[in-house]
Amino acid sequence: MNWDAVGAIGESVGSIAVVITIVYLAVQIRQNSRNTKSLLQQGQSDRVVSTLMEWGKSEAASVWLEGNGIQATPESVKELQFAMQCDMLIYDAMDFHHTHLEGLTSDEQFGSVCVGYSNLFQKPGFRTFWGSWREARLRECPKFIAWMDSLASTTPSATDTPFV
Repeated sequence: MNWDAVGAIGESVGSIAVVITIVYLAVQIRQNSRNTKSLLQQGQSDRVVSTLMEWGKSEAASVWLEGNGIQATPESVKELQFAMQCDMLIYDAMDFHHTHLEGLTSDEQFGSVCVGYSNLFQKPGFRTFWGSWREARLRECPKFIAWMDSLASTTPSATDTPFV
């Protein structure tokens, strides 16, 4: 038996194993980075939605309005609460959009949610709110705005629910 040949084969097999291990680790690191990015995005959305929910409570909304020099009438409180609800829905949509772009949701989930978001645009108040929201952020999130605009131009079928 030629020990030099056996040694050479062993080195070759070892080298191949190292390359396979490095490729595997690179794939794992890439997946971990993508998942971490998604978790950060979801965490940000959760914080925004939680804050908006708290501010949307009548007492907090009154404090916010009065702190900004606006009389807290029942009408002004309701207007602020509605704006907070619309903002929550938009941040939820943004989170879902980014999750799908990262490949973390299926096309079926995405399609179903698109129907719900499209239905939101059938509501005149939401549509008006969206118009001002999008104008303020055109440069900051053009892909998300383009996606939402495409949903706004979609007409839901007659069997779609009238709510979210």
